[in-house]
Amino acid sequence: MAFETIVELHVGDTGTKLRRTVKDGGLPVDLTGATVTDFLATTPKGVAKKWTASILTPPGLDGILQYVTLAGDLSEDGEWQLQVHLTLPTGDWHSAREVFKVEANLKEP
Repeated sequence: MAFETIVELHVGDTGTKLRRTVKDGGLPVDLTGATVTDFLATTPKGVAKKWTASILTPPGLDGILQYVTLAGDLSEDGEWQLQVHLTLPTGDWHSAREVFKVEANLKEP
């Protein structure tokens, strides 16, 4: 499974839509009947996080998952890792890991 590049992110960002198109062999995976649609993330300090993603366009024929960041999700600056965990009626899979960067913010006066 593969997915596209993440948008620019900053520590403390909320409301950012993280979207992944889950593909197998270059084609979108049919997410119909998925019981697990998680984004697994690891912070630069090694803290594991799990974000439950939603199927963007039910029933999920286009393979697109989305998670909208909440307060506390993007807690550290640096290089993070992200992996999709997906359970379908036909099996249980994890995508390749993707590295993405969360930028620090300037200090406010």
